[in-house]
Amino acid sequence: MEYLDFSSVITTIRKYINDERTVMDKFLKEEVKIDQLHLMDQVFSSFCDDEDALDFTFDNGQVCRWFNGQARISPRIISFYIKAENRELLSADVEYNVLPLMYDSSMAVQEIYTLLLQDTTISNEIKNKLATGYPCKTDREKADFIAALLLFGMEREFRKRDANTKNLLAAGSLSPALKDFVFGVKAPAPCRFFCGRDMELDALHEMLCSQGKVFLQGIAGIGKSELAKAYAKRYSREYTNIIYFTYSGDLKRDIANLDFADDVDDNETMDARFSRHHRLLRRLRDDSLLIIDNFNTVTLWL
Repeated sequence: MEYLDFSSVITTIRKYINDERTVMDKFLKEEVKIDQLHLMDQVFSSFCDDEDALDFTFDNGQVCRWFNGQARISPRIISFYIKAENRELLSADVEYNVLPLMYDSSMAVQEIYTLLLQDTTISNEIKNKLATGYPCKTDREKADFIAALLLFGMEREFRKRDANTKNLLAAGSLSPALKDFVFGVKAPAPCRFFCGRDMELDALHEMLCSQGKVFLQGIAGIGKSELAKAYAKRYSREYTNIIYFTYSGDLKRDIANLDFADDVDDNETMDARFSRHHRLLRRLRDDSLLIIDNFNTVTLWL
């Protein structure tokens, strides 16, 4: 599952534009081959022409980071398009500037629609709203759909893709994002007096990166839980998900008792609920961190 944001939508659009296509460079006053920088000129043409944005220029490095999911779109661009009177301008620019560059706009729209459907971090209500007008029959409908997804991708919570996440994306093995699907599992903040464990935090990070699993042990009260909480806080940006819960003595029951958004059947047995929760947890990959506090050695299902 890929996170639907500006990066994933614009990358899909770019994929359907032939490298040999050309556009008019506003400054050189000549035709140039389409690249990421000039694609931004086409997508955000109305913004670039606005008198309040005449001092704005696209930096090649910054645009590259937008495409790769390393940086959020400029707040000036977002602020311009979230105004109701400017939303239609984006759709018009997509219709007249971007669609003519694409060799198969229908396939691009279909792929973007698939991104929307498969993103489990988006509620069904929002998906239905964004998918209004799909399947698209005309260029105007295609442009409206693409513009709506670009706007949604720009406005929603930004999630930076680090090098590890990019590799997971390329391999098709990124974890599903569970922030809006599993409740009450956010790691508590460490004690405000926590200090002096930088070496241990670095070592813990290195071991997790190389081994995948780490068991913290020691006598009660030495700060094992606080170390785990501090680790989650320091390295939160490196993980798609951080799930934290306290072991009660029965790991199967603890997993069954996690609060999932689709837990709607009050008559569901514990075994059935555990199986359903377990299936999703097994989909988590190296970009997710699971912390089981106060854990004792038992047979693992994960």
